[in-house]
Amino acid sequence: MRIAFVDNFAFNFGIAHLMPELKMAGHDTHFFNHPFSKWQAKVFSEPQRYYNFDKLADEILAFAPDVVGGAVLSANYQFFRQLVDKLKQRRPDLPVVAGGVLPTMAAKLFFDDTKVDYVYRGEAEGQVCRLFEAIVSGDPTSVPNLCRRTENGFHLAEVVHKVDDLDALPYYDKEAYDTTHVLPMLTGRGCVQKCTYCSAGSHTRLVTPDGMKLIRKRSVDNVLDEIEQAVRKTPTVKTIYFNDDYFIYGREWTAEFAEKYPVRVGLPFSCIAFPASINEDMADLLVKAGCETVYMGFQTGAEAYKRKVLDRHEANERVAAVIELLHSRGIECVIDHILNLPGETRDDIRTSLAFYIDNNVKWLNIAFLNYFPDSRITHQAHQMGVLDDALYHEILLNRHIGEQSYRGTITNRKLSDQQVRWALCIRLAHWLPGPLLMKLYDKGWDRILPAGRSFYYGFSLLTMAKDLGLRAIMVSFVINGLFQTRKGSGLDTVTGWARDLWRRLRPSGVKKA
Repeated sequence: MRIAFVDNFAFNFGIAHLMPELKMAGHDTHFFNHPFSKWQAKVFSEPQRYYNFDKLADEILAFAPDVVGGAVLSANYQFFRQLVDKLKQRRPDLPVVAGGVLPTMAAKLFFDDTKVDYVYRGEAEGQVCRLFEAIVSGDPTSVPNLCRRTENGFHLAEVVHKVDDLDALPYYDKEAYDTTHVLPMLTGRGCVQKCTYCSAGSHTRLVTPDGMKLIRKRSVDNVLDEIEQAVRKTPTVKTIYFNDDYFIYGREWTAEFAEKYPVRVGLPFSCIAFPASINEDMADLLVKAGCETVYMGFQTGAEAYKRKVLDRHEANERVAAVIELLHSRGIECVIDHILNLPGETRDDIRTSLAFYIDNNVKWLNIAFLNYFPDSRITHQAHQMGVLDDALYHEILLNRHIGEQSYRGTITNRKLSDQQVRWALCIRLAHWLPGPLLMKLYDKGWDRILPAGRSFYYGFSLLTMAKDLGLRAIMVSFVINGLFQTRKGSGLDTVTGWARDLWRRLRPSGVKKA
């Protein structure tokens, strides 16, 4: 059986985890990946501006696949929809299946708005061979989790098949994506949060086996075995990036990891953490293990707004203590902030600005909210009147995904300009004395700031370089995908150069905030 996977992201764990299982079963599996460039405007909502879908379809059909599959998120939905449309024009009989978070949470969207034949809900490991074999044979009715078109619409399958033993899964395919310098890893799956702007918590509750905790962890030895194998094969790997929503989960696992990782691997690593998961003991274990950077969600300093609208409940005092704790141990702390939140006021932004000034936050990852069809905050914004009926309907069809790093979903151009200016105010905290900036903000001087794309990106990069040096720009390029290229392409050398420069420029620790 010939199986074609398609994607336009620089990395996707879903596809990378499924291909080894299919290859071990003897199936001819080929991956067609065309990562987008974030230098492009309209990267998500209008991919036809810079993708030649006729050429992409030619490339895939030349492989003569028996079935095509893709792991779909809101951000690459339009790419997938338009590519499938082009494939179906050429080969109407070619079966196409969509899997991933968005199909799991919003299966109806794919049957109403795309030409896919099947939608798989949940995790496919353990039955992916059975899945594709059944689709190609034309008898998919017995496959759990698989939705399909019917004469009267579609059959929505319940999520029955679930993965309980992560150690039993094959290691993900390191050849599919560029892991030459930065090795992405997962030590587990799941998220206990219920953040309204994200689907991770809802997805976790759908796919977790009954009776198991929402966070499923692999054994430490299983994780380290995979890293050792990858580094032996690709010795150019310089750092590990753990993508888990909950890398820090339980002292016993973290303590074992801190004991074994420096001996068996020893490469610096970065991870994601929630403020509530870090105390002095955990910070010491991170230092012992060799952690260099922690990415921590904060989103807004307006605590009442955060609880009511975002369903996040950490106190600012707690977040400030964690920032200080990590900095005191030489671990960089990157704080996430979301702008373009529905109903957030000028006073709310002022509260966030004061927090960043008071706590001398140096590395701030500013994102702009996108309204996704499977996010609770989308429905909240509609109820609040932020999204009118027409725009709400379009968003449910995934038509308004903007740049996460600039504007996000634009509901009103004037309000969007204001959000960009507020982001610039937050960046100005690195240039002006705190009391002066707050005074200017209170007088409304932020309204004279330009909101253009080039100015915003240029000023943001300049700000990072001011306090953190050239390495901050390199990190931004690497983490945010500005140098993302298909593995083996001509620009792969540039990617490696940027990442190596980042490693050389980065000091061993950071100044205490």
